[in-house]
Amino acid sequence: MTGEQALAVRTTDATIHTWDLARAVNVPEELDPELVAWIEEHLAEIYAGLAESPVSADTIHRFFAAPVAAPVAEETRQARLLRLFGR
Repeated sequence: MTGEQALAVRTTDATIHTWDLARAVNVPEELDPELVAWIEEHLAEIYAGLAESPVSADTIHRFFAAPVAAPVAEETRQARLLRLFGR
């Protein structure tokens, strides 16, 4: 793993957990839309070569907490990203 990929994984992880914490303490849950877009657009690259990945149906429920849910009509980018991470 390159340093760039490690930083991207940590950034993605921190972003998703920011949402988790916001929900847990009942504060606004909206994530930075540009960050959400960047993560979504680069998700396959961010997790390329890793054994546990939100882009792999074989590993998502082991590492990312929940099986992939079906898309919801007109879901936002944030909702789509959170769904991929089992939220």
